[in-house]
Amino acid sequence: MNQVVITGRLANDPVVREIGEDNKVAEFRVAVDRRWAKEGQQSADFIQVKMYGADRADFVAQYFQKGKPIEVAGSLHIDTVKNEDDTYTSYTYIRADEVNFVLSDKKDGNSGDGSGDGEDSAPRQAPSGRNSTRVVRKPVGTGSGRKRLGL
Repeated sequence: MNQVVITGRLANDPVVREIGEDNKVAEFRVAVDRRWAKEGQQSADFIQVKMYGADRADFVAQYFQKGKPIEVAGSLHIDTVKNEDDTYTSYTYIRADEVNFVLSDKKDGNSGDGSGDGEDSAPRQAPSGRNSTRVVRKPVGTGSGRKRLGL
């Protein structure tokens, strides 16, 4: 199954292009911190993302800007193009099915009045092309009231 979920920050403002009549695509890059980096150094991968659909592309452009945290869920795509000199070039990107807001400790240059990331005024996730529900689970610790089975 080809399924990808990444969390990071937008490396650039989303660019929306019209493709055909009544359709759009939003393109942007997400900077995702690497888990293992040399001590004292931060390292990130910059991952290209495309989100198709007029409503969805407009949603991304309206609510997400460079530096904002974002979660992207979709599938990995690799497009191969034949060049004029008969060589091939591959382009790897995530085709996003949904994007979600991520709460951040960073102030993002806002006044700190809670209006910074738009969580109160914006929808929780982009319009989806399919019927899906995103479930957020809270961690369960010991002593949570779970019954122990006696086997």
